[in-house]
Amino acid sequence: MSNASRIIGIIIVFALLFVKLPSLALEIILGLEMASIVALLFFAFSKKQLCFFPVFLLFFTFFSVGTGVAFSRTALVGLVEEEYVSLVAPLSDLICQGNFVNGIITSVVLLLGLAYSVKYSACSVSETDARFALDDMSYKNYCVDANLNDGKISQTEADAERKRIRDEADYYSSLYGFAKLLLGTAIVISLFCVVLFAVAVAIQILQNSTAYLQAVDIAAKIVSSCAVFFSIPLMLISICFKISISHNK
Repeated sequence: MSNASRIIGIIIVFALLFVKLPSLALEIILGLEMASIVALLFFAFSKKQLCFFPVFLLFFTFFSVGTGVAFSRTALVGLVEEEYVSLVAPLSDLICQGNFVNGIITSVVLLLGLAYSVKYSACSVSETDARFALDDMSYKNYCVDANLNDGKISQTEADAERKRIRDEADYYSSLYGFAKLLLGTAIVISLFCVVLFAVAVAIQILQNSTAYLQAVDIAAKIVSSCAVFFSIPLMLISICFKISISHNK
């Protein structure tokens, strides 16, 4: 990715974090998010080590988090202005089934599933591959030097092979670094959903004078919807991440 593309991506993410979006624009962005993850899945099945793939993973992760934060903020504003996001009602009804306990349990399961999939899938696999790539780097460079001394390859070919070995080690190291970032993101999202639930209950009780159980019910509907929009995209990104590593072994 060029520097201009990275700057544009950062601007888009910050806009999602701080700019209030209408419901229609938010729904369009959610659709674009799903489409972008499908494109990411296409790149993940590539047999080649794409040097820009870690950058795409990083951008799509921040884009998904920004979209989730924008959705959560719009939902909270809807509590104050009594103008709910159109996606909240059908999704929360599907999850809660008329009982806020279902919404809370579903949110906890989704967030724990996200943390588990990142910790014991993406992180463990990427760490192993990064260690192997770094350990093999010295041996592969030794083989290149031996072939060069024996006259089997030229100096230009040796330099190209060393660069390929170095790029391979950098590629797996970048993926491992991304996996650690993804794990931290999953933890932050879990804490964010807890805070979101408490804020939603407080708004309903203190500002809208809602009964406690009704406030918990409304907060559970909002948090369950937000947990879906946070966890599902990041789970798909984690799956793309693991597929990419598996196809490049």
